[in-house]
Amino acid sequence: MKTDILIPQQFGSKPMSKLPPIRLRRLFLEHLEDRRMLAAIWQNPLVNVDVTDDGFVVADDVITLINYINSHGSGGLVGTPSPTSPYLDVDGDTQITASDVVSVINNINAGGLKLPLAMGLVNDTGESPTDRVTYDPRLQGQLSLEGITLATAKVRVNRGAIVDLPIDVAGHFTLDPRTVQSLQDGNSKVTVYLPSLKGLQQIQITLDTVAPTLTSPRILAADDSGLKNDDNNTSVTQPRITLAAEVGELLLVQFNGQTLFDGPSTGAFENQPTLTDGTYPFSAIVRDVAGNSASANISIVVDTTVPPAPQFDLAATSDTGARGDGSTNAARVTLQGSTEANSFVTIAGLNQTVRSSGDGKFRIPNIPLTLGENGLSLAVTDLAGNTSQAARTLQRVAETAGIDPVLRWNQAILNAIVLDATPPP
Repeated sequence: MKTDILIPQQFGSKPMSKLPPIRLRRLFLEHLEDRRMLAAIWQNPLVNVDVTDDGFVVADDVITLINYINSHGSGGLVGTPSPTSPYLDVDGDTQITASDVVSVINNINAGGLKLPLAMGLVNDTGESPTDRVTYDPRLQGQLSLEGITLATAKVRVNRGAIVDLPIDVAGHFTLDPRTVQSLQDGNSKVTVYLPSLKGLQQIQITLDTVAPTLTSPRILAADDSGLKNDDNNTSVTQPRITLAAEVGELLLVQFNGQTLFDGPSTGAFENQPTLTDGTYPFSAIVRDVAGNSASANISIVVDTTVPPAPQFDLAATSDTGARGDGSTNAARVTLQGSTEANSFVTIAGLNQTVRSSGDGKFRIPNIPLTLGENGLSLAVTDLAGNTSQAARTLQRVAETAGIDPVLRWNQAILNAIVLDATPPP
């Protein structure tokens, strides 16, 4: 037997609508679920009377409710609050009314939710040990139990999930908020609540894990002489040295053991010392308020000394005549010689440059010779741009007819082995 019942306006499209009981039950449950969801987003899930979600229950919570009622009136809360909106539904009835205000006032009159807890950062990095600006968000705390048997505390990071917080028998705890809630750089708050003590406390920290910017110090390109203008080797005795650091961060610049600058960065830094030949260490470090830092170290080399003129001759494999006579019958030869270490050697008229090794030796292959005298001029340029030159004449003679080329190459190999002092194959 089906029984029709009457339902209120909010459960139907018309007053006194008639619905089957199963339909009425479904609508009623849906209505309750909607109210629960609405209450969940408008009510502080950790402590309902902490309207402003700041870890305190004070007059500011009352004023927030009153101001809202004065501006919007009492009634149902609809929509979705922003991530920073206050929790206006103290009673959990999806309404904001005078009863919400009274609930907060009663809690304040009863002594509030002050928690006897000393809580701080394990490592407040940076210049100030008390500004709570850090790259390490780990927390530690000490709770004054005063003989009270402690139940599990609750903790919430920002507006994330509520989790249990272990506290030892002496009231100590440690917490890495990143294990509770994913943290981004910026301001975060950690709220601790002990239901058994009805105590609440919150700490706000600023997480900063990004190092400040710093460009590597260098000699200005216009003062960095030599074939390369970015190697910090120069023959200029008053080179301009420059760098750039993030504005406002603490910058320390040191040159040759002396401090050139120590203070807030203005962005660009430039210094022009007067130097003699030598190698000078230059360092810079920039540090932000959270303790993140970036550093750079270079060596400035000033060199005004002209390198020694290159000494060169035919390589053993190219010298087909008497050793060292500057005569060969080869059409293309290899030159070998020595000069200042790590310098650049160039043959005039040829687009070919080689670099000497750490002991100053160099080889230049594939040099074309014409029959007769060939005047060759070599220029050496050191890293600082100082140059010197040397020239000599090499003779190319016609190859003697009838010489077996196999024997000639065998002899060249034997000569090379003798000069190199390596065991023959």
